[in-house]
Amino acid sequence: MMLVSLISYIDRNTLALLIPTIMRDTHLSAEQYGFIVSAFSIAYMIGSPIWGGLLDRLGLRVGMTLAVAFWTAASVSHAMAAGFLSFAAARTALGFGEGATFPGGLRTVVSTLPPGQQARGIGFAYSGGALGAIITPIVVTPIFAVWGWRPAFLFTGGIGAAWLIMWFFVSARPPIRERMAEALRHTEQGPRFTDARLWSFILAYGLGATPLGFVMYAAALYLNQALGKDQIFLGKVLWIPPLGWELGYFFWGWLVDRMTSAGVPKLTTVRRLMFASLFLSLPLAAVPYMSSTALVLLEMFIATFVIVGFVVPSLAYATHVYSPSRSGLIAGIGAGSYGAIVAVTMPLFGRLFDVRRYDVAFAIAALLPAIGYAGWAWINRNAREPRRIVVKQSLAGLLLAAAVAWTFGPRVAAQSSSDPRVQAHIDAAKAAAGSDFAYVFNRICREAVPPENPEPRPQRGARPPGPPARETWHAEPVKVFDNLYFLGQTEYSAWAVTTSAGIIIIDSIFDYSVDDEVAGGLKAMGLDPANIKYVIISHGHSDHSGGAKYLQDRFNAKVILTAADWDLLDRSNGTKPHRDMIATDGQKLTLGDTTLTLYNTPGHTLGTISTLIPVTDRGQKHVAAYWGGTAFNWMAGPAAYITPERPPIFWFKTYSDSARRFKEITAKAGADIILSNHTDFDGSKTKLPALAQRKAGDPNPYVIGAANVQRYLTTVDECAQAGLTRAQAMK
Repeated sequence: MMLVSLISYIDRNTLALLIPTIMRDTHLSAEQYGFIVSAFSIAYMIGSPIWGGLLDRLGLRVGMTLAVAFWTAASVSHAMAAGFLSFAAARTALGFGEGATFPGGLRTVVSTLPPGQQARGIGFAYSGGALGAIITPIVVTPIFAVWGWRPAFLFTGGIGAAWLIMWFFVSARPPIRERMAEALRHTEQGPRFTDARLWSFILAYGLGATPLGFVMYAAALYLNQALGKDQIFLGKVLWIPPLGWELGYFFWGWLVDRMTSAGVPKLTTVRRLMFASLFLSLPLAAVPYMSSTALVLLEMFIATFVIVGFVVPSLAYATHVYSPSRSGLIAGIGAGSYGAIVAVTMPLFGRLFDVRRYDVAFAIAALLPAIGYAGWAWINRNAREPRRIVVKQSLAGLLLAAAVAWTFGPRVAAQSSSDPRVQAHIDAAKAAAGSDFAYVFNRICREAVPPENPEPRPQRGARPPGPPARETWHAEPVKVFDNLYFLGQTEYSAWAVTTSAGIIIIDSIFDYSVDDEVAGGLKAMGLDPANIKYVIISHGHSDHSGGAKYLQDRFNAKVILTAADWDLLDRSNGTKPHRDMIATDGQKLTLGDTTLTLYNTPGHTLGTISTLIPVTDRGQKHVAAYWGGTAFNWMAGPAAYITPERPPIFWFKTYSDSARRFKEITAKAGADIILSNHTDFDGSKTKLPALAQRKAGDPNPYVIGAANVQRYLTTVDECAQAGLTRAQAMK
């Protein structure tokens, strides 16, 4: 049974490990990934008690053979998946089949071991899950590196088939068959849902174990998105969190058996251990505030270790208050409750990851065990323990949950200022941003009004010589409108406007990626890069101008910047085009049947260009507003900006004036789309995957309406006004 839980978690964790690459290749969003995990969890929730009941009736030999055969086929089906629906279907089938994993393990333990050894038996049988999570990155990463992600799922099917062959012979041995037959002869009535004790078990197991699922499913995504770690790095380190989980099974199982052997009442043992685990699980909420990757991995290790202090004691509680003959059903209900909570929370966590609200996601994961313990303790308040102690511990659990929510919950350090004038602008920016533009608000209002005690920024090591590995930046091209294509990277955008007389590129990304993303992307879309006539550079930073020389030299394209940013390029190092066309404010750039209008909107740089782009979506006309520079770079890198003639006041006022002017321009033009040169700023990280799932009649996710374009520009203006007011007060 330890091996079957090991195989089960290799199946589960293969997707969790490879999801950054799969999301890139299939254009899934983090929210869609959350729903895929939710599909698994819902099926797991349904399947666990069903399989538990079947195992209690059919026996382990027949029941586990059916279950593992079913989920092995489901695991292999992942190799054929191509998008949200196919992954959700494969994951649903896998979740239903794997519902037999822990019911089979618990039934084996209570059928074969005496009570004084059962907690350790539970730990051993269940530890295969953690061991599978440890092994997955070690085994699957080399397969991925050589053959890609699809063959990895064929491997998981292969080990399932190998277990079935082994199980056929092991389960046929006479001593094993006799014990399984004896267990079937003593089946009693199982727990009823009208029993409050069952609900206390569901609360303790379901809510208490949720951080395990959160770490298992979200660790790769967090390390990739927040700390910039690539797929190969993830394969080297993602054995660390489940190692804590593995060790936790043996430690907490040993501790429960030791306390039981010492004469401590079972309920007292369970209560004390879960209460201790509650305290030790809270630091998980602090992960988004940790700047060190090593520290993040250490905390994930500790979190998974201590959370097993809910799993093993809650199972010990259930097998104490209910008949061992229904252990399969008990384990199924416990696993199903965990699946239900994960099904509800993972889409929420995915959405929070999409908008980079890691602080909220980790806070929720950390406080759920406290809520689960408070519910369990309250229901069991009359069970031998003095009532005043139980009440105090229940209240303590709730207070701890509230403390975590208050300390680490939804907040932005830039959202408060002791100056009411500054705060008024922050509040106005927050109101304008809403949830749609939360990332923009969080990023630049924090830059404008830094917190008094800011958390240190993550320290990134020096980049090795040469370009970064392709898998860390490559994104597939996407047709966004009839005449507009996304040709960018995972973090940086390049756009192609197609006309009757050729192609206009807006921003050229880096020198190392322009051939792959822009030239290669056009070819992948059936377009000829030789038809590139113009390259508009929104501003002269290398993440947007680095590829311009390649397009200029290779395709004889005309490169357009403002005079101020041509000067900026002349002062910079690195790859840069020779001086070509100079953009002027309000300039009309006409190519064939399409006219773009360029505006000088200084702020991000002195010569930033923002552009109005006419587009059509299935024949319907729209206007896209391209905001050429978003961040307040003079706050993070003052040496390149701040002079006696141009202090912070100058930059904030210049930026604000440009935002207000462009807001008026876009209002008159009826712009109903906002675009950016960074995928975070315009929501491309969620909108591009949404386009891949778009059906006939569905709206284009980039068309947000004229009022929302105005909200976006109000957000950046009010953040600039907050910074301006603060700078004036500090003068």
